[in-house]
Amino acid sequence: HANDAYFRVQAGAGAAWGLLPQLGTPLWLEVPAAILLLDLFAYALHRLYHAIGWLWRLHAVHHSDPELDVTTTWRQHPLSNLIQALAMACAVTLLGISPLAFTLYRSFDAIVQTLAHANLALPERLSAALSRVLVTPEFHRLHHSPWVVETNSNYGEIFSIWDRLLGTARRRAAGDCREPEFGLASFRDARAQRPDRMLAQPFLAQPNLPEGR
Repeated sequence: HANDAYFRVQAGAGAAWGLLPQLGTPLWLEVPAAILLLDLFAYALHRLYHAIGWLWRLHAVHHSDPELDVTTTWRQHPLSNLIQALAMACAVTLLGISPLAFTLYRSFDAIVQTLAHANLALPERLSAALSRVLVTPEFHRLHHSPWVVETNSNYGEIFSIWDRLLGTARRRAAGDCREPEFGLASFRDARAQRPDRMLAQPFLAQPNLPEGR
């Protein structure tokens, strides 16, 4: 325990309160536990962004990109980023997660999400194997479909296990030969892709968003 306390101090964890410290979680267990818990929280927050109208209007800026690639990862409305940051700060505080564990989570999340949005195709067997645990390009691509039943699926950030456990995982049916389609019908023209229009997008009339928004 003395060694663990030393490494916590070295990692910069000053808080002695929060769920994990109160449970006496050793650092070697806290790091994977923190990554899993924060990813589950991110999954739940992502579902809220799709379920609550005003949150969806902010999140729709991310979904309105008609060309899915790595730049889509960082296409987020500033207000959406602010809400996510505040929500994540609350989760980190309540869980008592160390700066080391949070830094590792954010690094892993950035890598996985950048690759998940990339315009690339992994070998079919490799993609199928990885997607059992991790969010892959093939797994996440369906989430950016303009069809509501597909948009409201595959919410995972790092791990696809939450979608599988909670019934939101989806794959295209065998034999579905449709060309991949991305974006939202209301925001397909070049004018809608301008930075100033993206900033204003949540406050515009959006009659053609998927049903139920």
